[in-house]
Amino acid sequence: GKVLFESGTLGTQANSSVHIPHKTPSYAQGSPPGEGQGIAMCTMTNFPYEPIHCIEWSRTMFGQMFEDGPAAYEDFRKAGVDKFLEKVESNEAEGLPKLQSALKWAELA
Repeated sequence: GKVLFESGTLGTQANSSVHIPHKTPSYAQGSPPGEGQGIAMCTMTNFPYEPIHCIEWSRTMFGQMFEDGPAAYEDFRKAGVDKFLEKVESNEAEGLPKLQSALKWAELA
């Protein structure tokens, strides 16, 4: 048989698994379950099929709204506009959501 490399949603296993004939479980048997992998974000947001998925999604949303937002605002307030924007520009992937969150909380303050 040939080695099969499958990529999918496997959480902390880097979204991939290798299936080697007679050495690892076959593709049909599935991947070995990992300890403490958690729930894949795409399952929670797109295909929640268990109550725990909704609970974890709401915890994540709560954290983004009421933990990350105030923390971003505090960074903004303490660092000042120029230094905060410098930080945001250095990491664009995280920077824009952090800036938007800080501005929302600045409007509330």
